[in-house]
Amino acid sequence: MFKTLLELFKKDNNEPHDIDAMIGDLDKLLSHEQVIEPGQNSREQGEFKGNPMQHISIMKRLNLIPILIKNMRELKKSYRGLDQTPDREKINQEELERINQQAEELGVDSIGYTTVNKDDIFLNRGILYSQAIVFSIEMDQEDIQTAPSFQSLKTVQDTYAQTGVVANKITNSLREMGFGAQSGPGLGGQTIYPVLAKRARLGAFGRHGILITPENGPTHRLGVIYTNIKNLPTTGDNKHEWINDFCQQCGKCIESCPVDAIYEEPVTTTADNIAFIDNDTCVEYFARNYGCSICIKECPFNQVGYHKIKENFLVTTK
Repeated sequence: MFKTLLELFKKDNNEPHDIDAMIGDLDKLLSHEQVIEPGQNSREQGEFKGNPMQHISIMKRLNLIPILIKNMRELKKSYRGLDQTPDREKINQEELERINQQAEELGVDSIGYTTVNKDDIFLNRGILYSQAIVFSIEMDQEDIQTAPSFQSLKTVQDTYAQTGVVANKITNSLREMGFGAQSGPGLGGQTIYPVLAKRARLGAFGRHGILITPENGPTHRLGVIYTNIKNLPTTGDNKHEWINDFCQQCGKCIESCPVDAIYEEPVTTTADNIAFIDNDTCVEYFARNYGCSICIKECPFNQVGYHKIKENFLVTTK
């Protein structure tokens, strides 16, 4: 693990790095007999090329080591137990409430359920089960207000680690109940988490491409548990679609981006896949400025809050 950590510190900005392949047993997952493969319209995960570690001091790197090790440990754990044979596929209400309660006790702010489509799976990735429990965990608001800074970078990494802890613990709980489950920490990932979260009705996309939730606005990180449970409450209306109308009138994130990386209108890439930002432009600044987070900091849903904005916006647009 320390060798992998050293490799991450040494990675050049323009050298892509695949976290799952470096830390997890990706080959074993992809060769699993029941693996669900990507669809015809799936897209590349996009190997991340920006490395903020190249632009911070030795002392700050040392300060980050415990959090990075925790992240790596939780990601590695997520590849364990994949050979489990489930003997149940329907959950009762009491059991589901128990899982939700566990999530809340672990620091989860919002949780929802959806079905994973094959096109949601990244190319060269795979999952074992088509149902998903999606959750979000808040990033420290005060730390994000300092972005771009070492403190904001640190809180992002810390929240990623928390998503790993939650995903692994809930996965273990579901397995103990007899269900099939596969952990999906926030760092890395087999699928497009924000798409799953929107479909699970946790929120809606802002113009910066980040999911906005009632609990935390854009100031959160997502995690997933894939499962074989067939009777999860996966249907219902998304009550957050009004966010799209507000964001069209706002544009604060676009104005605040120091390198103009956020598109005025989302761009269609392949099939129905869309891009909200120019990734190459964003990554270059991201890597040299503590992972940035300016668009999160400046978003009104972070500064003012979801409920105040909703109340005022819906009143003025009636």
